[in-house]
Amino acid sequence: MQSAVMFQMMQAAKFIPLWNSSGLEFINTFERAPSNHGIVDLMQSLSNSSFVAVKRMPNRWMSMDSQEFQKQQPYCLENPWRDIAAVRYLKSQHLPYICKNHGVFRDNEFTYVVSDFAEKGSLFELCKLVRFQVSNERQP
Repeated sequence: MQSAVMFQMMQAAKFIPLWNSSGLEFINTFERAPSNHGIVDLMQSLSNSSFVAVKRMPNRWMSMDSQEFQKQQPYCLENPWRDIAAVRYLKSQHLPYICKNHGVFRDNEFTYVVSDFAEKGSLFELCKLVRFQVSNERQP
């Protein structure tokens, strides 16, 4: 599995289409990520009214690909290229509970990762919540 994710990481940056938000309507910003200067916006498709989450990260932080990112950010725990690759790999395994990834896009300033909107939050937030609940249950 690790080699499959590594392959997906190398593929992720090979062709990134230009960002075009003309088919989306901004609804609100629901998360800021100070560690990477990123923002997650809720947007709605004008064609089918579905909601998507658009994570916008500066290109200067994202780097051009996973190898350049690793050189520039060797101690960073967050790795957006690994995240993109992991989602692509899980999708290739036809797992039913993965939010659909609509793509990775770029303009001169930002990289955008677009996925289905998870109404109950991200897996990361859910894990923090469950961990908090479990640790509280252990209290006497």
